[in-house]
Amino acid sequence: VIVVADLGRADMTSLWFMQQVDYSHLAIDHHADNGHDWVHYLKLIQDRGYQIGGIWLPHDARQKHISAKKSVYGQTKEMYPQKGIVRIIPLVPVATRINLLRTLFPRILFAEEPTEAGVNGLVHYQYDVDEEDGTRSDKPLHNWASHDADGLRTMAMAVSEVVVEPVNKPPR
Repeated sequence: VIVVADLGRADMTSLWFMQQVDYSHLAIDHHADNGHDWVHYLKLIQDRGYQIGGIWLPHDARQKHISAKKSVYGQTKEMYPQKGIVRIIPLVPVATRINLLRTLFPRILFAEEPTEAGVNGLVHYQYDVDEEDGTRSDKPLHNWASHDADGLRTMAMAVSEVVVEPVNKPPR
């Protein structure tokens, strides 16, 4: 099982538990909530009892949090030290990530009951709309529904054969 994530603390953390069978991607389980340190989610992953073949994290997993001595990446590597298990997905433009997921989406099959809440988030995923003139933004709306899509975009980036250039970060 591959675990893909969108990270949050005050914001939502979304985890998808995926398996690949031939060219299909099976979403077999899902969990989302907020207010917990990453250690909580590592325990949740272990408690599911799956044989973990990978944990794919978004670009911000290398950042240290005030309440933790290590980054999400560092904590995950400590628990899963085997080479190749923990991967960081680079930051690329959101439009690229959305298009990668759109391309992959027809090959994703969802286990109905275990992923119901995540699928509900996907159904309600939408672009932001300017309240003054009603025009649709080129950026997705960041709300309760966006985190499940962000988690699946992590998977789309990881399994994509498309080479994408990471977004350049401004110097600090």
